[in-house]
Amino acid sequence: MYDVSTEYGRAIFELALEENKDKLYLEQLREINKLLEENPEFIHLLCSLNIPLSERLQVIDEVFENRAEEYICSFMKLITERGYAAQIPECIKAFEKLYYKEHKITIAYVKSAVALTDGQKSALIKKLQVYSGKNVELDCTVEPKLIGGISVRIDGKLLEGSIKHKIDTIRSNLQKATL
Repeated sequence: MYDVSTEYGRAIFELALEENKDKLYLEQLREINKLLEENPEFIHLLCSLNIPLSERLQVIDEVFENRAEEYICSFMKLITERGYAAQIPECIKAFEKLYYKEHKITIAYVKSAVALTDGQKSALIKKLQVYSGKNVELDCTVEPKLIGGISVRIDGKLLEGSIKHKIDTIRSNLQKATL
């Protein structure tokens, strides 16, 4: 089955590797994705058949000329020409996934009752790198209902260290004991 976003994401990733600019491309594609999230009407403009293709391509040049590498602009134009502009965010996700695989990076989704300090984040990254054998990036969110401690999801596994989880476990064990 042909998946546009996977194929185009792979194509731009392979080009980035050839150019030895994969990290730069990742940063620029993330910026583009952020811009698209903040301005969803931009995708609508690129997809609009009411606007001549030449004008849509000119908009890409005007918006991204000084923000992105030439090949990224060409990628944006190509995908727009082929009628797949709506898939740009998914192409960027596919690129990011390939980048992470290439560089052995995994994301740890961390929930904590309070915001972690930079020192706590550094210590957590070191422990998770030993645990996973990969480079780790944190995606932290604050969830006050955890009461204290942290909850970490990494590589499909949940590492639970929250006080809420411990209380729930004790409650469950007590309910089982008092049949």
